[in-house]
Amino acid sequence: MTWNTQLLHICKKLRLVSCTLFSLRYTAPARVRRSVFNALGYSVLRYGITLFAHCSESWKDKVNTVLKSRLKNVAYRSPTVGTSGNLFQDLSLPTFVNLFKYCTILKHFWSSTYKLPSTRNQPSPKGFNDFQIPYSRTKCGSCRRICYVPRLFNQLPIGLC
Repeated sequence: MTWNTQLLHICKKLRLVSCTLFSLRYTAPARVRRSVFNALGYSVLRYGITLFAHCSESWKDKVNTVLKSRLKNVAYRSPTVGTSGNLFQDLSLPTFVNLFKYCTILKHFWSSTYKLPSTRNQPSPKGFNDFQIPYSRTKCGSCRRICYVPRLFNQLPIGLC
């Protein structure tokens, strides 16, 4: 399957969730609609997020656009939501890229398989971890788990690792 086929399938599933949310618009309060979207919508994304997160930026934008339009169904007739202009922040739900970071860090937090300490002589940047990232020549190579897991953990402050 190609990226287009896989990501079109994800967008289709998210649109089906939207139909469910649209039917709940008048009958369920915003909290219930939010939990339904969190359970159904984000479960579709979590299934293959470690593969889908390395797609092109245009696909990431398309998925975020679909998510944002679904969040409008969740926030319908809620006076406190939508005042800041960022629905993801108002509803405390992650964007596509943030969901990838969250799932990856949660999955590999207690495992040290991919978090090898760096062997270079220079000190790490102040306040950040220093894990060894294998060298890769291509974008495909940098999307392997052995590369993106230590890169994500290097972005975290020392206290979190």
